[in-house]
Amino acid sequence: MGAPLRFVLQKKETFSNSDKELSDDVLKALSEQKNNFIKLYPNPFKSDLTISYTLEKASYVEVKITDINGTKNSIVEKGKQQKAGKHTYFFNGARLKNGLYVVTVTANNEKKTRIIAKK
Repeated sequence: MGAPLRFVLQKKETFSNSDKELSDDVLKALSEQKNNFIKLYPNPFKSDLTISYTLEKASYVEVKITDINGTKNSIVEKGKQQKAGKHTYFFNGARLKNGLYVVTVTANNEKKTRIIAKK
């Protein structure tokens, strides 16, 4: 009989809008942004963008990205009820032009924003 086997089980963390697993690098970068409600990675971004936030209580939420002029919107999450806790989204911004964008998370009619650059 051999040595006993030990398994370490970890819950994989995935995006709220896909089954894609978040890498350790992304999780570390997001955790280092302690003073921001909206956490973004990377900044600036080329195409793939990770958007994360934590709700203290269940809320009706919408997530969108708008160009700095406020003329073009990309809806990441159309308004829906979400449970309290961490929510992380994948956004493919490959079609966006280079420039500055505003990421807005509206939770129960309270807007939080953060600016990000696309290069």
